[in-house]
Amino acid sequence: MLRNDRKIINSSLIVAFFLVIAYVLRWHIKVYDNAFLSTFAITLRNMIHIMLLATWFKTLMHRVVKPGIRKLLGSVAIMMLLWLFVKIVKYEFCLTNTESLVRYLWYAFYIPMVIIPLQGVFIMNYIGKPDGYRTPKWMLSLYVVATVLIAGVFTNDIHNLAFNFPDGVEKFDSSYTYGPLYYIIMAWFCLFGLIFVCTLLKKSRLPVNKQMQKFPLIVMLGAIVFWTLYCMRIIKCDLTVMDCIIITLLLESAIRIGLIPSNDYYSEVFNITTVPMIIVDDFYAPHYTSDGAKFVTEAIMRETEKGELNRGNFILRSAPISAGRVVWEDDVTQLNELKDELEEIKEQLDGENVLLKAEVDLKEQRAKVEEKHRLYDRIASEVASQLTKIALLIETARSDSEKIRVSLSKINVIGSYIKRRGNLRLLGEDNEYISAKELEYSMRESLDNLKLYEVYTSLNSQCEGNVSLDNTISVYDFYEKVTEKLLETISAMLVHLSCRDGVIKMRMQIGCTEEISEDILSEISLNCGEFSCSVQDEDIIIDVNVPDGGDAV
Repeated sequence: MLRNDRKIINSSLIVAFFLVIAYVLRWHIKVYDNAFLSTFAITLRNMIHIMLLATWFKTLMHRVVKPGIRKLLGSVAIMMLLWLFVKIVKYEFCLTNTESLVRYLWYAFYIPMVIIPLQGVFIMNYIGKPDGYRTPKWMLSLYVVATVLIAGVFTNDIHNLAFNFPDGVEKFDSSYTYGPLYYIIMAWFCLFGLIFVCTLLKKSRLPVNKQMQKFPLIVMLGAIVFWTLYCMRIIKCDLTVMDCIIITLLLESAIRIGLIPSNDYYSEVFNITTVPMIIVDDFYAPHYTSDGAKFVTEAIMRETEKGELNRGNFILRSAPISAGRVVWEDDVTQLNELKDELEEIKEQLDGENVLLKAEVDLKEQRAKVEEKHRLYDRIASEVASQLTKIALLIETARSDSEKIRVSLSKINVIGSYIKRRGNLRLLGEDNEYISAKELEYSMRESLDNLKLYEVYTSLNSQCEGNVSLDNTISVYDFYEKVTEKLLETISAMLVHLSCRDGVIKMRMQIGCTEEISEDILSEISLNCGEFSCSVQDEDIIIDVNVPDGGDAV
């Protein structure tokens, strides 16, 4: 269990403990005959509610990453604090229910009930937007509707559209019925809450557990059932506290399962990242160091303020952050090698006719040399389409300077496939079976190169023994076909690979930036074994099963 997970469990238990105390105090307040004990119990219960909500508000300001979402969540917390404050003043400080002040405090309950769900809509709209994004003017017009609803409640004494008092306004707290405006406000509250939850589910981009993603929706549906029973007066409780708990649970659950981005796991992610990185303060004292980071002296780190430092196949860079700097080392070994390989590929493509003529002249050489050339030709023909794509990407990079980075990233992805596929063919030239670890190494290198295309990748592999060369190449080719087919839309790819007793199983969980059609992989085939594919909005799950000596399909 991660340290952060233990922290979440402990904090949840503490919150539950205080809520239980507050609940017990609610039902035992009337038991105390002593005025001091009764007042103490009431005050303690209210302090617990305000303390828990204020603490949650404080954690939001530290945890939520996006400034726009952080401000909106903070406004929701402030509205709930206002809600509790109005409730306390109404029930604990006003001694009679016949005063107009008490009635208007009751009307004030509907300020947060109207504003909070509207803020939820704005939070939903901010998900996935850049930091400088501003809410469209047409959405801001919803504040006008909210103002009208609130004004309608506060002017209820004139029109009685929200509440009707059969026995007169003097007995408003003991005898009243609901009017159409009340049901409009409740519909507003429930509708915008459902829109908030459903849109959050739709906007999720990572291929995580779909059942867990629906947990906020379950909370919302349970809340609707609760409110319905309360309106029918089947159950009685402190509605203000229950509404605050439901809203907090809804938003916190969305944060915990990643629907609202937060920095809860940033320290753990930073520690295990493969990028050599150090976070230092203004005096260059290290505070966070990733596992792959090497020791760097303070003098060298200070030099990075003037610009990057070239250290052969490594480039040391730094950037200012709040209260310090982040120093990291970029490994450009693969880029340098790729640059050399691209030059070689270009020469190979330009002199293709010369190489073909040379092969004819070399037919009479020794059998070993002839066999090597035959093998190289086979590899070249099997990856001919990839070589053609690289040639086109090179021309694109030359003709359009704005597409150099994108083209080089694509070339890197395709080039790593060409390299590893050729290696698999070489390893299996004299043997029908090769080590299953070779497939793991190939997949890992390909996924690592996808990161240059700004794709989040992860590989979970359990490879043992030997597997058929044809089956290995078939699985690797299938992975490449899927990657190249979806390369323009991939945002994340998680691969689970298993090789045991000659059987290869692979699951690809792919998150995309746009909704995917069911038949997008209809043109992709698997030479050995079988595969299945399921598409859920922007997520694709592909399962591949290749038995030992599986028949072609």
